Amino acid sequence: MKRLLVADIDGTLAYDDHVPDDVSETCRALVAMGWDIVLATGRIL
Repeated sequence: MKRLLVADIDGTLAYDDHVPDDVSETCRALVAMGWDIVLATGRIL
């Protein structure tokens, strides 16, 4: 079974335009375990 994490960036994964080290490490660990991660934002790209 495929695992998917969809998360907002601003105020959830990042604060003041910075992603904390523990969040980055957790995301890397999830990807290593086979998870796909999709980032969502309300910002105009």
